[in-house]
Amino acid sequence: MKSFTYKAMLGLIVMVVAAFASTANGQDFNGSWTGALEAGPYSRTLKFNIHQTDDSVSVIWDLSDLVKPFRSDSTMQEMKHLEFPATIIGNELTIEYLGTLKLRGTLVGDTIHGSFSFMGMDLPMNLVRGNRGTDRPQEAAIEADNNKPYHSEEVTFNNGDIRLVGTLSLPNEGNHFPAVVFVHGTGELDRDENMFRHKPFLLLADALCRQGFAVLRYDKRSVGDSININMLLSTSTKDLAEDAMAGLRYLMSRPEVDASQVGILGHSEGGCIAIINAANYPDEVAFIVSMAGVGTTGLEMAKKQKRMIPSTLGIEPNEAAMQLNDRILEILSEPTDSATVCQKLREFIDENDSQLMSHIFAPDSSLVQQIYDSMNKEFNEPMNEELYESMKKAFHESMKNYEPMKNQLYESMIKLWISPSQRYLVQYDPTDYLKHIKCPMLAINGTLDSQVACEDNLNAIARLVPHATVKPYEGLNHMFQTCADWKSSSNYATIQETLAPQVITDIAEWLTSITRK
Repeated sequence: MKSFTYKAMLGLIVMVVAAFASTANGQDFNGSWTGALEAGPYSRTLKFNIHQTDDSVSVIWDLSDLVKPFRSDSTMQEMKHLEFPATIIGNELTIEYLGTLKLRGTLVGDTIHGSFSFMGMDLPMNLVRGNRGTDRPQEAAIEADNNKPYHSEEVTFNNGDIRLVGTLSLPNEGNHFPAVVFVHGTGELDRDENMFRHKPFLLLADALCRQGFAVLRYDKRSVGDSININMLLSTSTKDLAEDAMAGLRYLMSRPEVDASQVGILGHSEGGCIAIINAANYPDEVAFIVSMAGVGTTGLEMAKKQKRMIPSTLGIEPNEAAMQLNDRILEILSEPTDSATVCQKLREFIDENDSQLMSHIFAPDSSLVQQIYDSMNKEFNEPMNEELYESMKKAFHESMKNYEPMKNQLYESMIKLWISPSQRYLVQYDPTDYLKHIKCPMLAINGTLDSQVACEDNLNAIARLVPHATVKPYEGLNHMFQTCADWKSSSNYATIQETLAPQVITDIAEWLTSITRK
């Protein structure tokens, strides 16, 4: 499950990195360029198209992959392609934006060797002409196979007045197949659970169809071709669980499917949905697979998540900031109406305004010190003191006008916090659901999952569902990708692997074992 501020953070990344999107021009800079911005433990793959004439140079940054999950957000969609002017002298490219951002690059052969300067920090960035070889080899192998032993068709099904569209894949040979409906994690995700061009549901569908399963994967409501007049934030996990049941019942209605052998595979929030539906509809759900589903309360999960995420940055969590965050989560978890929760949040913010500012927004905040410490660890030597002071000064200049914006900022945060989707997750208690699960269940987690704590959740599931098959995977993150350590565990975009092959094999073998008895 993503942290509550994921979308806000992504928007900030888009706006900040957009500022240096004009990265190309020299002798002949025309064409497409691909590269990576390296910032400590994080790396961002970038794609640019450069248009050069005798009189002008412009750079278009292709943001399609980054904003793809937010199809229903018009502001994000307007950022798909951002164009900026650039200047060239010889083979030198220079871009400046808003006086605080500079990008310089030198064209050597088919590579632009450059650096990006922002808030006193210089970060290396090189761009290579043309699109580099695929960095999603598992997807590429499936797409290159022209002799798949299964076929797929576009299908439509309904949950009340909500139309959902997806892909049904069926083996070419046989009939009365066991079947699985896939359910996505949190956020605006399509039928492949496409995130940073990783398509885990495509990989799992391919593997299961080859083992004789029918598979339904669909676009989440308000995403892709699934249409819903409500925004996703106004939809709770409970609503999405009914979408999944609509998909399961659609599978049961198909003549090619064995209606007694239809189950749910869910990732993250989808794992919660699998648990909810297995408890609520025991006569219909034949089995479930929970991939990083939550076995503890949503409140426990959210508190733990906030403490684990700093580890992926190589920094220690600030306990004072964590306590503030814990109290906000506790208010959100209270079983009362939204108006009362809003009032309590405003009172809490008023009482703790100075602390909130000092931990999050103030120029000399602990956050800046944590970034400083993290960079020292990353580069294995102390940061130049002049560079650090320059960074702090730039941060101060950028935030000195925060006071007039503060109330507006707080109200925006409150609006996000009290949305049905966020409050349901914090109030979620799987205990009663898990106790009532009678069908076969597979629950898996990665030990480097910084969003859903592996040990806590698997232990809870094992305790409450004694017959469940529970398995931790050493060195895998929330997306079940292989990682070297905590610091690399959240770099979903830059890891080439989409799903660890052993996870795919284990899921297919477990499902085969429980449906072919």
